[in-house]
Amino acid sequence: MKFSANGWSFIKMGDALSFTDVVKHLNGSGIQGFDLCIGEDAYPPIGFDASMDFVSDIVETFDAIGGYVASVVLISLPLYDVPEAIRQIRLGTLLARAVGAPRLNLLPRKNGITKAQAWDNLEKIWAMAGPVPKRYGIPVATENHTFSNDPDEDIFLFRNGEDFLELIERLNGELRIKYDPAWLLKAGDDPFELLPKLIDHVEILDLKDYTPDKFVAPGLGDLNFARIAEAFKARKAGVPDICVEVEHHHYFEQDVYDPQRIDSFNAEALAFYKKLFDVK
Repeated sequence: MKFSANGWSFIKMGDALSFTDVVKHLNGSGIQGFDLCIGEDAYPPIGFDASMDFVSDIVETFDAIGGYVASVVLISLPLYDVPEAIRQIRLGTLLARAVGAPRLNLLPRKNGITKAQAWDNLEKIWAMAGPVPKRYGIPVATENHTFSNDPDEDIFLFRNGEDFLELIERLNGELRIKYDPAWLLKAGDDPFELLPKLIDHVEILDLKDYTPDKFVAPGLGDLNFARIAEAFKARKAGVPDICVEVEHHHYFEQDVYDPQRIDSFNAEALAFYKKLFDVK
């Protein structure tokens, strides 16, 4: 089991921090793995058309600072644009290989189309793009988010455990799960009800805590972390890698703030999860 994080905890810093700065801050907090977000809404802001110079800069950054790219994240995979989504998965796979990332993560968005249309498009996308990561032995996982109670109006396809069960059935388990129990709570779902049916398909755990209407520091919300640890420790494949997500400060920090304070939040969250999963 390894720990990683993306740059979202620093997003309110805007251009005040460079890509290298963000990596240094996470490393300083003890988080060696970096989840490299690519595309619209990525932070640090990185467009999708990565050049060889970009790849070289990424590799040189980690050679100089230490750490590694834990995953390439296609943060705005457009289910509403089938050719573009196919292109992103294919190029994302090649980028993962180039920077040594062991997996590809997806955050599929269905802006402007219904849930049924999104499912149909996903099957088309995976039929054309799925063989590429499979050829190189790179697992692909998709994560859950939600911003609307109406599944047709929501910009995200994967909102609850039932959506993950449908994913397994439709794609025969080829597209794995980045499991975020806090976002399941936010969707009004019970993170544990369907976990026995999903657990063997979980590629990575995406962890933070949640209490009504906001994310909070781990241990201060409604998520039963002891049950999470118990379930995954008992899993035949063991505990997967863990993405440490720190977002609670966005609810009480209205202005640009001291990045050292965010460092302490990341370090405290990492310590919580290490203790939870008995990691020295």
